[in-house]
Amino acid sequence: MKYVLTLVYFFLVLSAFGQSLREAADQLRNGNYVEAEKLLKACESEEGSEVDWFLIAAAVYEKQGLFEQAVDVLKKGYEQTGNRREIAFNLANNLYALDRREEAVEFYGEVLSVDPAYSPAYLNRGNAYLKLGRLSDAVKDYSRVLVLTPDHPQKANIERMISLLTEREIVNEQVTGGGGGKTGSGSTDSHIAEERERRLAEIRKEVEEELAFLDKSKNLQTDNTTLEDYPMNLDIVE
Repeated sequence: MKYVLTLVYFFLVLSAFGQSLREAADQLRNGNYVEAEKLLKACESEEGSEVDWFLIAAAVYEKQGLFEQAVDVLKKGYEQTGNRREIAFNLANNLYALDRREEAVEFYGEVLSVDPAYSPAYLNRGNAYLKLGRLSDAVKDYSRVLVLTPDHPQKANIERMISLLTEREIVNEQVTGGGGGKTGSGSTDSHIAEERERRLAEIRKEVEEELAFLDKSKNLQTDNTTLEDYPMNLDIVE
């Protein structure tokens, strides 16, 4: 009898927990961040919360641009729930938003360690590599996105980015390496060098434009759209 009562209590707690999360998600969706935070605090478990709790709590901060707080919540979730793709991905995104690019690369790698076919992590890590000046690594990740997702909605932009970065590497090597040899004319050499620098400046500008689009295309608030269409998979008990 004691076991049955304990089991009933357990399911009641889960049901209340799920209801509170649903209400918090509703408040989040309506932009009532203070109310959402109150509901989350009310259902936070002493022994550690569900993955969904950390995702919603982080989203409350993200929506307000409070990325440091979101990172703190997600790091706690990462420690308590293990390397879960959703938490690691959101953590990497928030680190990226804070320009903590090396850390972002690390956690995108954690995502890919549990789901090597998750193309959003390759795309976002490619953006982080680009910001770090690691162009060849960026090209590899962008190329991987197209292999994993041939019909990617940003396919044309990713292909353009790969083309620009490849050209930039070639032109940059010509500039720094003095490629082309002697031409017999100092003015000709100077003109060629000026043209290379001009093209490099053009490429840098085009890369920035493409990166701005790819950054805009990713959702910093959530790895999966279920946060916007809550409830998630919390229907444990009817």
